[in-house]
Amino acid sequence: LPNGSRVFVVEDKRTPLVSFTVSVRAGTLFEPGDKRGVAELVSASLQEGTKSYTADQIAELLDRTGASLSASAGAERTTVTLSCLVDDADELLPVLYETVYAPVFPADKVARVRTRAVAGATARKS
Repeated sequence: LPNGSRVFVVEDKRTPLVSFTVSVRAGTLFEPGDKRGVAELVSASLQEGTKSYTADQIAELLDRTGASLSASAGAERTTVTLSCLVDDADELLPVLYETVYAPVFPADKVARVRTRAVAGATARKS
């Protein structure tokens, strides 16, 4: 693409499903030593709202269409994936776009995600 991004298309006409994955070079290896866990916190918070969609609107849209939107942080990459029916792609692609390029990270929602992450880490440590 003109912005330097690479697009890969793998076509399989056996199913009416489509998956879109956006992967950016931002993972746990790029975290400053005093900010461990920030990549995972950011990826877990991406669905908590965007410039145009609240977390509830995103959840309702995904629920209504049976689509899934997920984000994860790995060592070198943060990845956001949307899977949906081909017929719903035009309606859902703007949500994927804003999840990646216009998240808002509402403080109350991020605090809730952080609390869950801390509780999970504590449980794993036990």
